[in-house]
Amino acid sequence: HLSIGPILHLYTAMCGFVPPVVTSSPLDYAIYYATPTEFMFDRKSGQRVMATLHDIRRSLIGATKTLITNLILMSLFSSYNYEPFQSMNAREESLSSIRDYLDMKHLGNCFITAMMFQQLVGLFGSATALTIEVMTGYRAVESMRNPVMEATSPSDFWGRRWNVAVHGVLKVCDSPFLFISYSYFPS
Repeated sequence: HLSIGPILHLYTAMCGFVPPVVTSSPLDYAIYYATPTEFMFDRKSGQRVMATLHDIRRSLIGATKTLITNLILMSLFSSYNYEPFQSMNAREESLSSIRDYLDMKHLGNCFITAMMFQQLVGLFGSATALTIEVMTGYRAVESMRNPVMEATSPSDFWGRRWNVAVHGVLKVCDSPFLFISYSYFPS
């Protein structure tokens, strides 16, 4: 999920749309384009936000909680081959009707799969953010905010909780896409 970040960073660089702080030194430029996560910027000054000891501790606790949650989920569901609700659908390997898709056991297995996927993606994101904060001293953007369990609406899920880092990168890329679309398709 975070692998799209460097590709979009490269695209924005080719179009000339980069945060001003990135161009202040070759080291800042290299760090910005080499890391798979986004840094936090102060909106007023445009400078990177430095990670405090409290931020690093919070990231360490978050990564540890995510790791423990992953280990618990894997331990619980591995003995069921990650399908704790034994539905006919799972064994037949094909879903032939809407009724099969809406079967409560099938939906339960899908929910477990979604929860585990979210936890694994969250583990990668939190471990990456922790590593970046420790190595560079800059505060990293939190990549996931427990979307499966805490989202209150589809907009909250996609816009504020799921893959927040890519969402931020896509906002930055909005300008180059508009630039290209206007240059090729004038009104």
